[in-house]
This record gives sequence, structure tokens and C-alpha cells, in this order.
Amino acid sequence: DAPKMRALRDQFVKLASDFERMGCAHGDLQNGNVLVGTNGSLILIDYDGLYVPGMQQGDGDEIGIAHFQHPSRTEKLFGPRMDRFAFAVIWLSLESISRRPDLYDKYGTSDNIIFSATDYVQWSSAEVVRELLAVKELSPHVARLGRLCEIAPDDLPPLCDFIDVAKPIAGKVVIAPTVAPALAPVLDALAYDDIRRHVGERIEVRGEITEVHYGRSRNTQREYVLISFTNYWQGPQFRIAIWNLVLSQMQRRPDDSWVGKYVSVSGLVDPEYQYTNRGRSYPRLGITIQEENQLRFINRPKPQPVVQPRAATRNADILKTIKTPTAPASRSKPPVPQQVQQTTTPLINRPKPQPVVQPRAATRNADILKTIKTPAAPASRSKPPVPQQVQQTTTPHIASPTTSSPPESNHAGAGAVTAGLIGLAIGGPVGLIVGGIAGFFVGKKIKK
Repeated sequence: DAPKMRALRDQFVKLASDFERMGCAHGDLQNGNVLVGTNGSLILIDYDGLYVPGMQQGDGDEIGIAHFQHPSRTEKLFGPRMDRFAFAVIWLSLESISRRPDLYDKYGTSDNIIFSATDYVQWSSAEVVRELLAVKELSPHVARLGRLCEIAPDDLPPLCDFIDVAKPIAGKVVIAPTVAPALAPVLDALAYDDIRRHVGERIEVRGEITEVHYGRSRNTQREYVLISFTNYWQGPQFRIAIWNLVLSQMQRRPDDSWVGKYVSVSGLVDPEYQYTNRGRSYPRLGITIQEENQLRFINRPKPQPVVQPRAATRNADILKTIKTPTAPASRSKPPVPQQVQQTTTPLINRPKPQPVVQPRAATRNADILKTIKTPAAPASRSKPPVPQQVQQTTTPHIASPTTSSPPESNHAGAGAVTAGLIGLAIGGPVGLIVGGIAGFFVGKKIKK
């Protein structure tokens, strides 16, 4: 209801103006300490941290709930200015909800409206801040609230000056803490063991309702309702208890239409007890609702996407996985045995193999002639001895020719060499072969 939100916003403006005029402060302005009358007026409760003129400043006992307090506030801020940050947070929260009612369902809890203590120390990255900056009518005041988080709590302006965007916000910039003050933990309704660790403490529990059970106490016949998040007879169970006094004041009483909806409940965790039925004992934990605003509906949480590692598709990525395999982080390298060291050590300084230079093939005429004139003799093979019979037969043929003319083989060989050289000069290697054959037959004719 936008008109009601704006009317409530204006009531806080009037309250802040009255406090400034009287020089007093409440010290813990937040959801649970402000009641709204039937006529729309505000009623403050819980005056433990109240300051009025005449009290010594700078000596407080508490600093209020962190969702409404400056991130640098300490007990030393106790004085007439200690509500200025809370008033700015409340005003901007109500102004935002009047324009965007869905913001409360998205960011609100029973302990805050839309801003949280974490937002104040991480203002530029807060999700609610980014969403509000996108709303043109809200962005100037969102930026001004971020400015308040940066300056010293003593330098904060009154609410009327915060609302007036024409007035600059001056003040000494301080280094705010990077971590928000300790807040009530938020636990899942199915995490029974985690909830049990906080017995007697204030926490927030969220979950999906599975059952709404009405009943009456055995002794006093007082009506109550139990809201469960698991099967009633299925082991340990956390549940919400609402008694008749609160039920009678609730604008919307729990019923079966609540089943399947997500809720958030804040409060003190009651001591664990054992519920016995038919000889069996069932552990129980719960939070007893004292005020209706402890319980509210929330949106179903979105499942977190599972991010799969990107497969190596490029050649460069695949080469990286081959060249630089990941070594185990904590496994130490085993010692190398002595025998392996002797074998592998020379490999470290082994010279690179020299390339083998192949002899250049004979392609020119002069090179071919050299191979013919001076044939290379075998390097290591010794000449076998010639048998005696062969020596007697061949020696006279060479040493004592019968005539002065060369033998037939000499004429043919000379002709072959001559014709081959001519063929080589004319036709290259092919001419050498053809010319040699022709010269051989010419030599034989010359002999005849």
C-alpha cells in the first residue's frame, strides 16, 4: 500500500524533527522497537539506550541492531546524534518500498527492512544498492546514504538535511570496517544439528512448510499451532510454535494454504525436548512466536547453477594441458636412487646431435670425370692374394705382348672412353652411357 508507506515515512520525518528539537535520541530504532497505532502514529518501546539532555555523552551501554546502525558506531557515540543514521535508513527503506513493494519480499527480514549491516560495509557491491540505483527517483538518496557510510558517525546530518539533495553532505571520511558486526545466523529448517548449537540464542531459520497442525494443551486447553518443515514422525524436527495470545492478534492465521510456502522465522531457540509417543522418543527444537512480525513469507530460493569447467577446445588450451601438467600440491618428490642418478645425470649436459651432412651428388661434368678417372679404392678391405695358376696365365699376357699393337680390349676400351667423353659433353650422363657403348663397338672395328 504505497499511500500508507508514504504516511508512515512522514511520521518518521516528524519524529526525527522532534528528537532534534528536544536533543534526545532512542539509541535502538528498528523493527521490533516501533509500534504503529491504529491512527498511524508511532509508538516507541525499549528505552534501554535512551539519551535525554543532562546525561553524560559518550558512555553508552549498547549500539543497537547492526542493520540500522552506522558501520563505525561504538558506545562512544552515545548522545543526541546517535539516531541520525537509523532515521536515514528507515526513511529510504520506506520510500523505496512505496515505489517497489517487491523489495521487502526480496531483501527484508524480521530484523531489517531492506538494508543489512553487510550492505553498509560493502556498499558499492551490494545487490540491493545496485537495484535501487536503477530507479531514477531513488538513486540520488541511495548515493547520499552511501556517503553517510563513509563519514564519521559524529558528522552525520539530521534527517531533513539528508532528504534535501541540494544540501551537500560534508564530513570527515573514516575507514569503515570491511566486515559487518556479528549478526544472527541464518540456518535451514532441516539443519537440526546446526540449530541445536544455538539453543538460547537468537537466530533466523528458513524453510518450506510441510504441515500446519492445530491443537490444545492438555492442562489449560489453550489453543496452539505447530508449523513443521518435515514429516511429524520422522526423527528430529524443528518447528514453529504459536500460542493463542499471538494467534488472536494475527491478521492471517496459519492454515493448510501455508503448506508448500517458504517462510522466515526469527527468535530465540527453545531448549530441546523429547516428545514421546507409543514408547518412542522424538527430539524437538523450535522457536516460539511472541510477535507476528517474527514470521514472514519469503520467495523460494533459486537453485545455484553448477558451473562446469570449460573443456579445452582450442589447440593452445590442449597444448597447455600436455606441456604443463599440474603437479600434486602436497606430495613431496621421492628421492632418486643412486643407480638412476648415474644414468640420468649425463642426460642433462648431453650435447645436441650434429646434423649429418650428405655428400653433394655429382651433377657437373667435371665431377663425373673425377669419379671415372680416380675411382676410390676400398678403405679397409685388403686385396686377396692371386692364385699361382692365375698369375702364370695372366702375367705373360700383360707384361709380354706378342705384338706392338694394343690388344682388342684396349682398342674397344679406348674407343668407349673417347666416345663416352664426347657423349658426356653433348648429352650429359645419358650421352656418356650411349657414347661408351658406341665407342666400344667402334674400337672393335678399328682393331679389325
